[in-house]
Amino acid sequence: MSIKPLGNGKFLVRVTKNVNNERRERKRLCSSKQEANFWNKEFEKELKRLKEEQESVRPQLWETCLEEYFSYAKEVLGFKTFYNREVCLKWLTSSWKKRAIGDITYKEVDTIVNNPSFSVSYKKDVLKFIRCVFEYQMGLRKINFNPCKLVRIQNDKSQYDQAKVLQAMTAKEISCLLKYVREADENWHSIFFVTYYLGLRYSEALELRVKDINFERNLVTISRSWCRKKRGPVPPKNGTSRKIPMSPRLRELLSELIQDKVQDDLILPRVRMWLHGYGAKILKGYQNVLGIKETNYHSLRASFITHLLNKGIPIVKVQAMVGHSDLKTTQRYIRLDASDLDGATTVLD
Repeated sequence: MSIKPLGNGKFLVRVTKNVNNERRERKRLCSSKQEANFWNKEFEKELKRLKEEQESVRPQLWETCLEEYFSYAKEVLGFKTFYNREVCLKWLTSSWKKRAIGDITYKEVDTIVNNPSFSVSYKKDVLKFIRCVFEYQMGLRKINFNPCKLVRIQNDKSQYDQAKVLQAMTAKEISCLLKYVREADENWHSIFFVTYYLGLRYSEALELRVKDINFERNLVTISRSWCRKKRGPVPPKNGTSRKIPMSPRLRELLSELIQDKVQDDLILPRVRMWLHGYGAKILKGYQNVLGIKETNYHSLRASFITHLLNKGIPIVKVQAMVGHSDLKTTQRYIRLDASDLDGATTVLD
């Protein structure tokens, strides 16, 4: 029994059990010994049942996961690319064949990737191939962690983490960009404009539909995102939908875009380069022409968050609009473009 008397007639019930190499705990504060005995038995039953369920689930073996990934990759990759990836994975991960994919650690991945005889370029390829298998299984919700995220390429002198650095444009740069793109290409203007003014992720912008727009309440509901691996819509990144109010300019543009469309129609233009993930390349091309700093596609969303925070919008409201599950994530965007700091050090002169 795991009942601890606390005095004043109070009892703390705490039951722990090792389930699938993880420590699971249940606890409850009770006001009587009888209540404590009841919950102690309930927790014991619950954890025992959970352990039995976990043990009865057949683990996903690496060789099975490989075959599932190959079936998918064969349809989306070119013949030569697929063949090289298949040979590489089967050769390097042959010792994992009978291992459960969930039991493979980042150290084991690191040992294979950072083989001293491999060049830096080949190490990157190997890490990419293994990561794709884990990502595919995560997309199928069969595992919940990708150990490849913790692996770093040894002797790599490039800025490995550069892609993770948040980037944002200033309000002036955004205004200049949208004005220029409107004259150059109406389709790309619509994509950039809506992505920025709603703070959308790329996958969310792809799935924006007419039925998500509520002109009466002046709100846009974000309830879906596009999953490339499943080739269909899934819930947003944090798993819940969110609502974003429309600015007058956005409301005007959306009214134009949804003309002659029905409720289930997609709103944004189906530009081939955008659909295939080359939005960043197009964005950088316009930025280069305008002489402003080049950023990635996610910078449109980052700029939306940063500009709202700089304008004094409460951070909790911004968090709700952009769908961050943790407030710390939103806090990372504070003063990202540093425009509110201009001239702050002149007092030192």
